[in-house]
Order: sequence, then C-alpha cells, then structure tokens
Amino acid sequence: RRGTFSRRDVAVLQKESSPFPLKRQPEKAEDEEDVNSSFPAVTLETVIYLRSLTLVRPDDWHLHLRAGEVLASVLPETARRFARAIVMPNRKPPVTTTGQALAYRERILAALPESMSFEPLMALHLTEGTEPSEIATAKASGAVHAVKYYPANATTNAEFGVTDIKRCYPVFAAMEQHDLARLPTARSDRLLAE
Repeated sequence: RRGTFSRRDVAVLQKESSPFPLKRQPEKAEDEEDVNSSFPAVTLETVIYLRSLTLVRPDDWHLHLRAGEVLASVLPETARRFARAIVMPNRKPPVTTTGQALAYRERILAALPESMSFEPLMALHLTEGTEPSEIATAKASGAVHAVKYYPANATTNAEFGVTDIKRCYPVFAAMEQHDLARLPTARSDRLLAE
C-alpha cells in the first residue's frame, strides 16, 4: 500500500506484519477531537519492519593484513567471510598518504586468490604531519574511506601517532568537509578525556 496513513492505520499494519506491536490508542468517541490531527502523517516509507535479517557476507570494520606471510594467510580467510573490510594503516612504515594507500591496496588485490572477491577499504594513518589537502586527495581516490587516529605509542606500530590532538584540528575540519570518517583508537583515560 502507498499513501498517507493515520496512527491507527500504522497500528493495524504493524499488528498484521510485525512481531513487535505498537501500543494501541483507545478508540475515540465520534464527538471527540481527532488525535491524529496533532501528529504528522506517517507514510509507509517511514515504517519498516524486519522479521529477520541475514548477513551473507558482512563487512569487517577493523582488519590488519600487514604484509608477506601474514597478508597471504589472513586475506583468503577474510575474503571467505567478508565482502569488504576497513584495512588498518598502522604498518611499518605507516600508510600516511593516498599514494601509499593505493599501492597497499594493489598489493592486497594482487595477493587475493583469483577465485575470490573482496574489496579493501583503505584508511590513512593520522599523524601531526598530515595535511588537510591529503584528505581531499584521499576522498577523490574513491579507495580511501577513513583516517585512523592513533595516540602516539598507544598500540602496535603507533609510534608515529598523534601526541597533541589540537595539531590535527585542521585535518578534522577537512575530514568533515569531505565526508571522510575518523576511526579513533581509545587506549587511555587521557585520550578519552580529550
């Protein structure tokens, strides 16, 4: 059905199609004011009910592929289970530019067995030397989807991480402007306070 529905219609639709019923409003007397007049109309497009959801090949939002033997062993296992993954950039050396991310992406795809499909979603390693212009380049690449924020020495290969988050504010503004996600690493009370 298409069109505009009253709250009563929505309750009926939900009762017919959902295991989670809405609370029904009591029926109104004929001389009583229409309770629906104070609520915006609900369209069918705004009412979505799921009885079940099956994820055949979900995404992995935090994947370390590294290089060499680790890449060769982790990548096929990942591709069997996941369609895409955000690839973490804390390598030695870290992936700090779009050019490095694209080269790493090519190495990943070259290591992928021919019979498998997988899309590596690349991320840059944020440093205090990251330029706002790099964010525009990353977004334009179509392959870089995020920037990973590591506090200096907070995790593996994070020695190039950020020591003063305020130095990154111009980069954060560029990320907002270009709609590029920031992936935080929260490993200390100090970081959480910032």
